Amino acid sequence: MSRTSIRVLAFAAFSGLLLAAAQSEDSAPTSPRPAEAKRPAKKAGAQSPKKKLYTVRKEPLRKLVKLQGLFEAARMHPVSVHLKEWSSLEVVSAVPHGKFVKKGERLVVFDTSKIDKTIAELQIQVRLGELAYREAQENFKALQQSLPLDREAAARNRKMAQEDLDRFLKIDLPLSRKSAEMSLKAAVNWLTYEKEELRQLEEMYKADDLTEETEEIILKRQRDTVEQAEFRVEEAKVRHDQTLHVTLPRREQSLKEKLKRQEIAFAQMEATAAIKLEKAQWDLKRQAMEQQKSQERLTKLMADRKAMEVVAPADGIVYYGQATRGRWPDVTSLESKLRPGGQVASKEVFLTVVEPRPLFVRANVPESDLDGIKAGLKSVVLPVGFPEKRLPGRVRSISRVPIASGKFEIRIEVPLDKSQDDIVPGMACTVRILAYENPNALTVPANAVFTEDTLEGRHYVYVPQQDGSAEKRFIEGRPVGERFEVRSGLREGDKILATKPEETS
Repeated sequence: MSRTSIRVLAFAAFSGLLLAAAQSEDSAPTSPRPAEAKRPAKKAGAQSPKKKLYTVRKEPLRKLVKLQGLFEAARMHPVSVHLKEWSSLEVVSAVPHGKFVKKGERLVVFDTSKIDKTIAELQIQVRLGELAYREAQENFKALQQSLPLDREAAARNRKMAQEDLDRFLKIDLPLSRKSAEMSLKAAVNWLTYEKEELRQLEEMYKADDLTEETEEIILKRQRDTVEQAEFRVEEAKVRHDQTLHVTLPRREQSLKEKLKRQEIAFAQMEATAAIKLEKAQWDLKRQAMEQQKSQERLTKLMADRKAMEVVAPADGIVYYGQATRGRWPDVTSLESKLRPGGQVASKEVFLTVVEPRPLFVRANVPESDLDGIKAGLKSVVLPVGFPEKRLPGRVRSISRVPIASGKFEIRIEVPLDKSQDDIVPGMACTVRILAYENPNALTVPANAVFTEDTLEGRHYVYVPQQDGSAEKRFIEGRPVGERFEVRSGLREGDKILATKPEETS
């Protein structure tokens, strides 16, 4: 007879004994015991229902965790252009998604015509700025030297204007007036002399009672002289009047005005000399700052221009976008950006050069499966695209904190040889991890173990007694899948109820 048949017969015999004991207790005339007095009375003829039992046994126990993961490259090189000054990145051409490239190979060609023109114009501007700044430096040096000279000149001009006015008022004005009077007087005297001479000649020639031709000439000449003298007197009067009433007053006014202007100029020089010097200093600093800004902008533009020459940093496969935990979510959107005429933004990772080896698998572990998983555990990786392949792996690391609610990140090392070249980053896979194994575990069904609704939350089972009652027994252990591994509280061969007693009454 087999072991299975023996166990079935033993279980049937034990169940019959329990049923017979229950029936004998129901028919006994004795008064109920104190413990039994609390039980509700059964109706006449009622029979106890058959209780389902489980036997505590030893068996191999394994916890196999299945996860969905993605193959990911260990070495990836995100490619972006970090512009410092320029803003436009217009695409002329780009390598296609999935192409294998060599280190140094051109990845993207950008339109550089506008930035090249801006750099050329700015180079001229910077050179002119350098010359203007040098000129300003020399002008500042000259100003420092000329300001004292200008002050001395202003003081000297003021002094000379004062001296000119004083001389005019003290000497030139009286002398000019006297000179005008003397000129007029001389003209009048000359006229008087000439008239007297004419009168005497006329009287002399009139006494002869005969006028010769020569005498007529002399008289005519004298009359002309008198006429000229009369004109000279008239002219002298006009000059005399002009000198006294026009020339001299205007000269005096001009000298006074000149003195006033020189005083103003000197005062202005005194007040503004320091201001001019300080202003020149600040202008020089401003030019230096503007020149520095222009030079910095030129340097940044030239760096931007160099950054627009995008080449592969390593041998690898071109993937559009940037990997996010093994996924490539931006391939579609970046295909439109990397077409001719498309635009990419500064600092945007528009493609990644992925080294195809080595690879690892990234997956998420539910928090409920976290127990038992640790670095170093063996695993098996099944690529979705090649389900017949079984790739050996090993747990490399587990994140210490959740990456999402109830999920932890796990990384699996997967050594791949040349025969696995068809596996590339981004492919999906299933990961199997043997999180726990005990070849001789003492187990019961997990659904037959209950947990107290208390702070400690102790585990317990119900153990049937010979009198038909059930003992609530506390045990220690842990659930492993559909089984519960018992550490203490039960022994191999013990029987437990499959459900709580109240559910069977």
